[in-house]
Amino acid sequence: MKIASQNHTPNSPIVFEDILITHINGHSLEKPIASQVVLHFTPTFRTVIESENLPIEVNDHRMESPFVVTIADKGEVPVVLERLNEPISPNGKSSGALALAKSPFTVIHRDEKITSIRFSVLNFPKFFGGRDTWIGRQCVGATTLTYDRLQVKITQDLSLSQNKEYLNETNGYSVTLNGVIRFTDGAELSVDEAKDILRGLRAFLSFARGAACGLTLVNTTLPDDKSIFFEWGTTYTEPWHCGYDTWLPTIVDGGKNLSLAFNGFWMLYSNPNWKNVLTRVIDLYLNSKSTAYHVGIILIQAALESLCSRIADPKNKTDTTGEYLSDSIKHIGLCTSIPSSCKSLAMIFQNNSSVNGDGLIAITKLRNDIVHPNQKCSDNTEAWMEALKLGQWYIEMILLKQFSYSGRYRNRLAKVGESVFEMVPWTIQEPIG
Repeated sequence: MKIASQNHTPNSPIVFEDILITHINGHSLEKPIASQVVLHFTPTFRTVIESENLPIEVNDHRMESPFVVTIADKGEVPVVLERLNEPISPNGKSSGALALAKSPFTVIHRDEKITSIRFSVLNFPKFFGGRDTWIGRQCVGATTLTYDRLQVKITQDLSLSQNKEYLNETNGYSVTLNGVIRFTDGAELSVDEAKDILRGLRAFLSFARGAACGLTLVNTTLPDDKSIFFEWGTTYTEPWHCGYDTWLPTIVDGGKNLSLAFNGFWMLYSNPNWKNVLTRVIDLYLNSKSTAYHVGIILIQAALESLCSRIADPKNKTDTTGEYLSDSIKHIGLCTSIPSSCKSLAMIFQNNSSVNGDGLIAITKLRNDIVHPNQKCSDNTEAWMEALKLGQWYIEMILLKQFSYSGRYRNRLAKVGESVFEMVPWTIQEPIG
């Protein structure tokens, strides 16, 4: 099947490929329907099958969620009717669109073997440092992520430099990175292995961005050098501006720091005892950054509890949740004191002996105040914001420590006037005497 040309203009739809619909709900069509698979960003994220010749009979399935269409060379795809435009032609055809019931949706056959996977990334920020390369007269950020035999090469999309201003203006969406995945020993990947790698890579890049970023245009090379799509669509992606709030220093050594963090991330991701905890914690962390402060505090405490269940002994019955979290984080060598930049948070607990200046205990106290009826801090938005930022900092530091990361990071808790670029705390030697 023909793979359509790509358009990386910000906010514009991405066309995946031309397809033929042969059946609707198992009923064979007299003539296959020529269609295209398209990812739209506005007004909402959605992946659709668009056609100028949908039969009016699809309207009978409007109340079905979902129904199934069969695609030549692909198989069955669950869809819902998004629209059927008027007027209907004399032959009972109309333009319209069927929305994929699930996105991304895997379309490669399960028994295929894969030699490499090419992909694009939405809304990852511009970075330099690592293996930057010149393409024509343009220097683009590039780096290689490795773990054991897994190799992921990523390069900034050539259009990002010219698109960045428009992305800043519209707070929109665009392809910003392209990459290729392969095993360095030349081994083939199974479809299940590829799914697992893509899941982990999405989580890692989203954590590095500090906001959800989806992979898209995922296509594979088969042993006979044939290129076919692995999946259609993408996962949820936060708008462009959300990527500014990241721990990753992107300007000077972003590529190098990505590579440093990736090896440790994948070591945990490859561990069955860590995989689901790791992806769940990152999901909670990302969602805490895209919601109201008080909701974010609830999510960030859930993330902290999940992480601490892996880095320390189970909670003692005599411990409060705050004490348990604090002891767990002290156990791996991190400071739990409320930073001097969190003045409002420190102030509301300054006379509370049970908090005693401890950030983790303060976060749990605020969380309890939010979810229980007798609220004492409901009007202190500044304290909520600081507690949430502090909780997110703990998540970042715990994860980076577990990754054995030894590079720089952006400390968004730094006081006004101080540099936000710091080495991670565990690499700094305390002065003697």
